[in-house]
Amino acid sequence: MKYKSRSNLMLAVFVLMVSWRMEIRAQDTALLQITTKRIRQIADNAADYNSKIDKQTAKYLKKLERQEERFARKLAKLDSAAGKALQESIKSRYGEFTDKINSKAVKVQQRLNETMPSMDSTTSILKFIAGNPLISNAKEYAAKTKKALDRYEGLQQKLQNANHITQLIRERKAQLGQLAQKYKLTKYLDKYKKHAYYYGAQINEYKQALKDPIKAEKLVLNAANKIPAFRAFVNKLCIGGFSSGATGLNNPAAAQNPAGLQMRLQVQQFISRQFGNSPAAIQRLQQSVRGGQQQVAALQQSLSGKGQSLEQPDFRPNELKSKNFKQRLEKGVSFNQERAGGNILPKMANIGLFAGYKVRNGFIIGLGASYKAGIQSRGLKNIHVSNEGIGYRGFADIKINKSNFWISGGYERDYMFRFSSIAQLRNNNWQSSCLVGLTKKIKLKNKGVKLQLLYNALASRAVPTTSEFIYRLSFTK
Repeated sequence: MKYKSRSNLMLAVFVLMVSWRMEIRAQDTALLQITTKRIRQIADNAADYNSKIDKQTAKYLKKLERQEERFARKLAKLDSAAGKALQESIKSRYGEFTDKINSKAVKVQQRLNETMPSMDSTTSILKFIAGNPLISNAKEYAAKTKKALDRYEGLQQKLQNANHITQLIRERKAQLGQLAQKYKLTKYLDKYKKHAYYYGAQINEYKQALKDPIKAEKLVLNAANKIPAFRAFVNKLCIGGFSSGATGLNNPAAAQNPAGLQMRLQVQQFISRQFGNSPAAIQRLQQSVRGGQQQVAALQQSLSGKGQSLEQPDFRPNELKSKNFKQRLEKGVSFNQERAGGNILPKMANIGLFAGYKVRNGFIIGLGASYKAGIQSRGLKNIHVSNEGIGYRGFADIKINKSNFWISGGYERDYMFRFSSIAQLRNNNWQSSCLVGLTKKIKLKNKGVKLQLLYNALASRAVPTTSEFIYRLSFTK
């Protein structure tokens, strides 16, 4: 009997060891899915935004400083003492701004006012990975994780500095505005106000982009969720605690009871003492929570509306100024076809590719190219495709109303003859088209449709003859 109990004990210990080993192996496998390549991509993304913020901040501060110096010179002509005092304050103020840009050693003491779950989640995961014992011996793995973590914490600091600089610029603009009104120099602050507005818009654009996780961040998050220890850690934290950068995720003691956070069990115990565990009490609590959420939402909306009214510029801003080159491109493809009677396939297919650059709201210029293919078929098995033409174009679209109607114009050069080699395109059989007409743009989810009716002013000179009116259907992205 004694021998049997000892055997059962050994069997139980063996089962526990196997289960523990399998859990460790599953965690190790999940960690291996978080490859150094993904971590490097995350680090590079943070470094890219760090560089962008520094570059744009330095660029706009230089512009603002020039405008202040210009204003100070105008002020000195009316009041030499006031002008001299302003010039001296310019040096100290923009020296403070420069220190803010170069401050890299300052750690993040407060979280950003904006909710940025993607950044918070990525930072928390990197902290968890960096302190995991399974990778303590993997020097390259740990080094890249620490590098990515340092860059993300540095990015949070850059955003905080940008917020502070934005606030200082706002205060400075108010001070200059008072001087401008006193000495009737308001027109000399117009460019200053524009630069101040566009700097804030550019920083907001970066924040919005950072709220959308890149592919590497999504893959790392999915892999981290497969780690039992990571899931257990997340479940212990109260709502919102997971994304807090103040908790030492790489510290086991801090993970058990992080400073400033209440565990879910503590919250449940508090609710139980205050409201009880009956279904009626839980229902009353849920109603109170919903009511509180509605009041908070209404207050946020009210505060947001006030903030927006205070920050409304006194000029018509170009919303595209804070977009990069890629974001200002409108790419698309057009497709027209000519059918022959009784055939399933078209007789002629005209395919075009184009890219337009948004100069400002309601004004686009661009370039395009087209290819005309002839299709001869005797059933679906015997199909022959020939080169029937090629062309290139330049165009411009100007918006005329809020219904997405645009005036379109352009110049095109087309080779309208069959060719079998590039050498044939070097002759003079190219014809010109001068087009003007209307465009209707329709939005369909993430894509768009362009319906165009264009008039060719040079159609009478075309050889072979073409129609004066051209209809095009295009799809844009």
